[in-house]
Amino acid sequence: EITHMTGQAVGVRLSKLIDEGVVKRFTVDTDSRKMGIEVTAIVTIYMKTLDHDRMKHLINETKEVVEAHRISGEGCYILKVEAADMLQLNEILDQINKYANYKLALSIGRLKG
Repeated sequence: EITHMTGQAVGVRLSKLIDEGVVKRFTVDTDSRKMGIEVTAIVTIYMKTLDHDRMKHLINETKEVVEAHRISGEGCYILKVEAADMLQLNEILDQINKYANYKLALSIGRLKG
């Protein structure tokens, strides 16, 4: 109604944006605490070796890693990890430590995003 377009016209434009790669994904904003997530951590990864394949596999297979970036500067990767509790976070960090050292920062409050 706001755009004065029919649903079909909006669908066609949205499909075009998806086809052109402008829209890459759709997301849902959730309340982490209501989903049982009590700990949010930012983990900077420092690889022990040049073999990154195992780390990439671990990142992709760990559902608690909700965001991951290859970075320049300090570290090799930065991860956002959402865990149910500190025990679960420690289990993830133990897996990471097999391939890399890490620096951990715990979120104490969400400001944006």
